[in-house]
Amino acid sequence: PPPPPLSIIYFFFSSGTHMPGLDLQVVDGLSLKNVRHRICVDNTGCFGAFSALTVAQAFCGSESDAVVLVICTEVCSVHINKTSSQRSEILGNVLFGDGATSAIVAAGDGGGGVWQMSPIGMVTAPPHTRDHVTVKLTDQGYLLHLSKELAPTLVKVLKPAWRGMLEETLQISEPEECDWAVHPGGKAVLNVFHSPELGINLSRDDLAPSWDSLRCHGNLAAPSILQVLGAVLKRSGERGRDKVFVIGFGPGMVVKYFGLTRAKSSTDGA
Repeated sequence: PPPPPLSIIYFFFSSGTHMPGLDLQVVDGLSLKNVRHRICVDNTGCFGAFSALTVAQAFCGSESDAVVLVICTEVCSVHINKTSSQRSEILGNVLFGDGATSAIVAAGDGGGGVWQMSPIGMVTAPPHTRDHVTVKLTDQGYLLHLSKELAPTLVKVLKPAWRGMLEETLQISEPEECDWAVHPGGKAVLNVFHSPELGINLSRDDLAPSWDSLRCHGNLAAPSILQVLGAVLKRSGERGRDKVFVIGFGPGMVVKYFGLTRAKSSTDGA
């Protein structure tokens, strides 16, 4: 049967403002009918997709027929800094890219073969990390600041917590028991997950979708994790894997995460 019509559109962006909302352009451009809710949210940065998916989950939990279209779009090029000579303020010129991604979240179990999503968890780093990633509006435009302490802080936050995150979202305790979708925040960020210090010890191949996304598109901020996740789910299906751990980070410092488990179908022999 055809999928049910979209009932909710959730639009996220953090690289500008637009009124009326971009969600109306989607409704008009796709000739969507009977959309019950439209929501635009901005300014949560690289973990924006996780915030959008949290709201999508809430709708699906309260409306049994909810079908939510989540769209993340960023024009990070508005952050290009042409005046500063400080590394922390010009690094974004080469790291970030422009892009958009989307996902559909629906209420119900969906049947065999559908990926089911755990609740989204969140860890907030101590207050002294608030300035590690910032965007401020100045007379010269948006000023992006990236601290060199971002990756070391990520290690400190994740080291005592990552095993509990796996148990909470996927009921597993070892990193090799699932595939990984990691936000491609930059080389230093992805290398955290390969470092002996953190203890997860993922291989380069384990994070190939994240590295490929970073190499081909840069850090797209909010859209990135959905782009990576699409590639991970495709690869997991080809390899017969049924668990994926998804993790991202952003200004705050804030870490958000969830698990996806593929429901068994009749062809799985379950």
